[in-house]
Amino acid sequence: MLPRRRVLLLMLAPVILVCIAWGTPFVLRSMWSETIPEATSPPPDGAKIYAQNCAYCHGINGDGRGTVILNPPARYFGRDKFKFGTTLANSGRENIPCDEDILRLLHRGIPGSAMPDFDALPAEAKAAAIEHVRTLTRQGLIARQIERAKKNDDDMEPEKFARIAAMQSTVGPKLEIPKIPPATPAAVARGKIVYTKLCVSCHGPEGKGDGPQVKDLKNDDGTPNKPRDLTMGIFKGGGEPERLYARIMLGIPGTPMPASNTQPQAEILDLIAYVRSLAGK
Repeated sequence: MLPRRRVLLLMLAPVILVCIAWGTPFVLRSMWSETIPEATSPPPDGAKIYAQNCAYCHGINGDGRGTVILNPPARYFGRDKFKFGTTLANSGRENIPCDEDILRLLHRGIPGSAMPDFDALPAEAKAAAIEHVRTLTRQGLIARQIERAKKNDDDMEPEKFARIAAMQSTVGPKLEIPKIPPATPAAVARGKIVYTKLCVSCHGPEGKGDGPQVKDLKNDDGTPNKPRDLTMGIFKGGGEPERLYARIMLGIPGTPMPASNTQPQAEILDLIAYVRSLAGK
């Protein structure tokens, strides 16, 4: 007869083999998970996303020379000013938009213009495209300095130009937008008085963009500018009260639309109520 210990071992052998067979994959999986990093998707390529979605109009170099011919042309990053931001001028006296401003533009486009919305783009793709636009903006600011130096026969100083461009492309502080109260008939009536004082010479007595100064209005690049017909209710920077507050306080850089940040805030709030009341008239 076999010794009792050997008999017991023979009886337990199948159980031991089954445990080994079941446990080995879990042990190996644990070892692999500790040694092999999980596969992750590469970050979006901002230049590629820009080329696929923006270069048709803005040009591959961001100079506004895309394959689509627009009048007026698409913005030249670093030269043409960003019109619909909510930031104050930085130390380089440039109104550089924050990411939120550009995301809002990508979300809704620019109503009344050729700029479409890109709301379908994933958030990561939008962020990468914004970063690439900021790179193009710095390049545009450097190109502007090079042209100025050539025109004035000044020395070419690449490091200095890059340093100035970095300062000019820094985002300035955000405009503090108050809580806009609901419009009331009294606020609309007061706003009409403010409108007559500040806006009628360009936007006209009925808000149709036909004020007496229209024929003389030009953008910074010399192209003619026609004020917005407020009765249409289509605002390029957005028609929400907060967006109108930003446009009235900051103006529209690069255009004849001035900033009205020296006016009492109560008057600005009444003016917003009146301007919104014109829509549909």
